[in-house]
Amino acid sequence: MSLDREQRRLRRAAIRRHHPDAGGSATDLLAALATFAGGRGGPATSSSQGAGPEVRFVRRPTGLQRLLLLVRTRSTRSSRPRRVV
Repeated sequence: MSLDREQRRLRRAAIRRHHPDAGGSATDLLAALATFAGGRGGPATSSSQGAGPEVRFVRRPTGLQRLLLLVRTRSTRSSRPRRVV
C-alpha cells in the first residue's frame, strides 16, 4: 500500500510539476496521479469513494446581505454568557 522512497519522490515531483497552483493543468495532474495509483488498485481509494467529480464554490454574502447576517448572528450570540469580563 505504501510507496517506496523512489516512487514517492517521483510522485511528489509529478505533483509539483502539474499542480494547478503552480501553473499546471488539472487534467495533467489527474493523469499523473492515475499513473502512480495504477499499482495500488486504481485511483479510487476508500477515502475518495464517496467524493464525486463536482466542485462547488461558496461565496460569502456581500453588502446588505452580509450586514443582515452579521446582525442576526450578533443577536443570537448575545444570549450566551460572556467568557471574559
